[in-house]
Amino acid sequence: MNREGAFYNRLRLTAANSFTQSARALFIDQQTLIHRALNSIPAKPVMIIAPVMVLLVLGLYYWNRNIECTARSEQRIAFIQKIDQAATSNSILNLADVAEFPWQQVKGFIHFKPQHRKASCPFNWDWPGDDRQAVIEAGLLSLLIFFNEGAVSNYIEFRGDKIIIDEFEDSLTREEARFSVEKQSSPDIVYRLTLLP
Repeated sequence: MNREGAFYNRLRLTAANSFTQSARALFIDQQTLIHRALNSIPAKPVMIIAPVMVLLVLGLYYWNRNIECTARSEQRIAFIQKIDQAATSNSILNLADVAEFPWQQVKGFIHFKPQHRKASCPFNWDWPGDDRQAVIEAGLLSLLIFFNEGAVSNYIEFRGDKIIIDEFEDSLTREEARFSVEKQSSPDIVYRLTLLP
């Protein structure tokens, strides 16, 4: 082989060795990276799974609370609308028509003061703003609690200064829970509910 051929052969071998060494170094670097990544795997799922689980649990909790609180708000709005309809048409308010859930008896609590003042519904899902807290502090929260087979089945909270209801000492049955409604317009609209005999 001539001198030039030997030179190119050596150059080719040197380049091949250099390439092999570079590839080997790259492979070792990749191996090191993979090894480090595999060593960190036990910590990473916990760091990812734990927050995801917390978010799922909170999401489920608040989803259910939203449904419950929105239903309470809708019941109160429907209650006020039925009262207004009865007042406008000079008809009788029958609680059985307002409370469209299973119940056998109802008990009224006028100017109710709950043991805990915190709203059970977050993010104003039930009452707008701080209305509930202000009504409680003013001693104006009124409450109708509905019982079915001896257990509480539902309740409706309302402002006792906007809906004035005669206090009734005993529980009323579905048939007894009938009221006449009078609409009074002072500075604000006020409804007076009187229990029918």
